Amino acid sequence: MAQIDHTMVREYDIRGYAMPEPGRTVNLTSAIARHMGMAFGSRLPVGSKVVVTGDARLTSPDLRRAVAEGYALTGVNVVTDTQPVPSGVVSWYAGRYKLDGSCQITGSHNPPYFNGLKTTEKGGALFGAELATIIDVIKNETYRRPAKSGTISQVDVVAPYVEMLLAAFPKKLKCRHRIVLDAGNGLGGVLVDVLKAKGVEVMPLLTQPDGRFPVHLADPSSAEGQSFIVPLLKQVNAGAKDKADLWYGLLTDGDADRSGFVDEQGIPAPGELLGVVYYQDYLKALPPAERSQHVLALDVRGSGGARQLIEDAGGKGLFITCGYPSHRAFAQAICKELGKTKPVFVSAESSGHYFFPTAGYDEKGNFTQARASGLIDDGLFSAVKLVMLLDEYAAKNKGGWKKGMLADFLADVTRGQKPASISPELRVEASDETKFHVVAEVGEKLDKQCDDILPTRGPIKVGDVKIQRPDEGLITVDGMRAQFTDGSWILVRASNTTPMLVCRVEGATPKRRDQLLTLLRDLLSEYPDVDTGPISALL
Repeated sequence: MAQIDHTMVREYDIRGYAMPEPGRTVNLTSAIARHMGMAFGSRLPVGSKVVVTGDARLTSPDLRRAVAEGYALTGVNVVTDTQPVPSGVVSWYAGRYKLDGSCQITGSHNPPYFNGLKTTEKGGALFGAELATIIDVIKNETYRRPAKSGTISQVDVVAPYVEMLLAAFPKKLKCRHRIVLDAGNGLGGVLVDVLKAKGVEVMPLLTQPDGRFPVHLADPSSAEGQSFIVPLLKQVNAGAKDKADLWYGLLTDGDADRSGFVDEQGIPAPGELLGVVYYQDYLKALPPAERSQHVLALDVRGSGGARQLIEDAGGKGLFITCGYPSHRAFAQAICKELGKTKPVFVSAESSGHYFFPTAGYDEKGNFTQARASGLIDDGLFSAVKLVMLLDEYAAKNKGGWKKGMLADFLADVTRGQKPASISPELRVEASDETKFHVVAEVGEKLDKQCDDILPTRGPIKVGDVKIQRPDEGLITVDGMRAQFTDGSWILVRASNTTPMLVCRVEGATPKRRDQLLTLLRDLLSEYPDVDTGPISALL
């Protein structure tokens, strides 16, 4: 009977320790990965075709081979690429060539000793209760064992994707763009030649894949990555003679499914604000009378200001669960009860995951909406998209910006909106065994202690997605977001991929924010295995 650590099977992927690390037990081995491939393959008909790829982590090649072997043992035919492949690229490939499934070996933005599996089948993500069913299959080894195994063949997944990316954005840039690209030794280096082909001056940093991540973790939302690029931007811009000489920054994460930007002043662009940019662009292309029917996904980590900007553009939003499966499913869902009567072809998370119908594009740049029914979170596509939108803005302003192209663009997006009294996203260590229990209890305690929380009707479920109106008190589609009558809120949610609580607070005033931070710290201090240090550091 195969041994599998059930804690590795998360809400929307599998994540485990794949190499030795002090205090950690290796639980994601090649042997277990082979069993996982057999469990996934047994869900598909004999003769199905899947693509299996991996990122640049040191453990990814062996895990990729093992998963591919597992699929093949169940009669599934596998195509695989031996080079590191960004996660958005394999999703595009599976959709473009109408494969029956895919499996990407990746630890995303996490430290090098982590690794994991993201799996799709029949055009949708395998997640939630369906993903959890593989635990018993592996424990009992109830696999399909056909007389003839499937085949394993080699393909180049990246080259046709790059061809598509160049063709999907055929226009040369009109203005001068100088971009410092920090890939953090992840897989974002694919963008160097793409951006240069568009006429961008690129200063590449850490674009050579290295699964050890020797300089800093490849994570656009982390202070570690930003602290590496921000001083450099300030240094190279200090000697600029005019605004046209200024550089701005682009960061990608380990598997390049996320992207982030830093403006010419060295100020990181909030992920939720970039999401607003993509949403506004999408809404602008729709007839004004239809915009409110294309209801967009709201992130429980997002500010009230971001929601207001979407509504100012004629859109509406609903809170949904974080994670790529939920965004893909919500985009296609129809929920007349909550006003969503149209599918949407864009989505965004404040973490830097931006979703587009990239599988609808072929290598010549032709777009077919029928093929684009599933959205893909792709840091490469979304980065080029942002640069193109920025170029349109710069061309209209004819270089007349005050602080820099990107800085002025983002300032215009907020339309003079007052800076929010909001905390950064706080990552608070908490054990996997108790983090979900803590979230539930904190929500109950806030509801009892605070008499100014908005009324709550609760979430509804459409298919596999939990959805909730944005004007309710306790938002519970993902963790617990307590919303107050003055517009303030507290968020506590359990990370789906790491032993962490993700916390954030927004106050109507700075004083109110600090009051809520203090309240949150005091509530979490009751739990011995929760480290409230990151919260205390803000007070």
